[in-house]
Amino acid sequence: MVHAHGRGGGSRATAVAAGLVAALVSTPAAGEVIEIALDGSVIVLTARPDAPPAAGLALRDMRKAALAPAFERSGAETALSPALLEAVAWAESRFNPTARSPRGAIGAMQLMPGAAADMGVDPHDPTDNVRGGARYLRYLMSEFSANIELALAAYNAGPETVRRYGGTPPYKETRAYVAAVLDYMAERAEAAPAAKERAR
Repeated sequence: MVHAHGRGGGSRATAVAAGLVAALVSTPAAGEVIEIALDGSVIVLTARPDAPPAAGLALRDMRKAALAPAFERSGAETALSPALLEAVAWAESRFNPTARSPRGAIGAMQLMPGAAADMGVDPHDPTDNVRGGARYLRYLMSEFSANIELALAAYNAGPETVRRYGGTPPYKETRAYVAAVLDYMAERAEAAPAAKERAR
């Protein structure tokens, strides 16, 4: 999540716990897939009400495909890998262009309104949202000497926090976030040759 302010306090831990309990005790409706986000919040991928649960995952794939041109264009504009932008959007929102976090972050790459304004984008426009996230990530890569782990940690926890700790902060959420983005990219890279082989 792109932060324009510091981290939350104890109420955040309560919200995380409540979200985990809700995910464990609730039964997904037809066409819904429940996932737990890296911050502990519940993500519900919903297709039409009468659809099977797998349709929720299909919806995520459709959202990813819809954002693919934005990842390509923004990657070219910022000299960042489209795969990296895709991984960040997955970790942030599961590609949901209408996602809204309890802290007010908006869209697929979860831009805070202040950060979106700084990047000169409309966070409610899916393509602009990805562009803003890419610009911010490029800024962070410059700030942290192209160290992708530190740039991702700063995207999640804020650059001031990374500077204060002199590296990735010891927050479970941030460490899990960095690992998840890098793992997603690695899995995507491993899957690419197999996909090309099937296409022959």
